[in-house]
Amino acid sequence: MQVTEQEREIVRLWIESSAVYAGTYAALGTGMVDGYSARVKKGPVKIPGTCVVCHEEDQLRQKNPSRLGGGKPTPEYESLLSQIESHKYQLETKKRFDMPGFRPNEHYVREMKRYGILPASHAVSDPINVYDVDQKYWRSFWYEAH
Repeated sequence: MQVTEQEREIVRLWIESSAVYAGTYAALGTGMVDGYSARVKKGPVKIPGTCVVCHEEDQLRQKNPSRLGGGKPTPEYESLLSQIESHKYQLETKKRFDMPGFRPNEHYVREMKRYGILPASHAVSDPINVYDVDQKYWRSFWYEAH
C-alpha cells in the first residue's frame, strides 16, 4: 500500500493528538464498563475451581451447570452471574460508540456548544452525528485566507 506524504502526515498528527481509537472524542467516558466499582461493592469475582472439571467432562450441556448435584447455585456461579448482569446493565444504559442508541455525554455536547460547533439550543437528547460534529470541530482550526 502506498500512502502520500499528506496521508502519512495526517496519520502522524492523529497519533500525536492522542486520538481515541473510536475515531471520535464523543466516545470518551461513554460505554465503558466499570468493573472496579462493582468489585468494590460485591467483592472480587470468584472463579470456580470446578470449571476445568466441567469443561473436561463436557458437563456444561446439562440443564443448569451452576448447581452441584441439583442443589442451590454455587457461590462462584452467583459471583460470576452478578458481574455479568452488572456489566449488561451498564452497557444498556451507557452505550458504546459502536452500539445502536449511542449518545455522547453532556460534557461533549457542552464543549461543542461552547466552541460554536453545535447551536446553543442543542440538547443532549437531540439527534447528533458525532463524526460530523468532530469533523466540523477540526475544520474550525483550518486556516482560511481572507
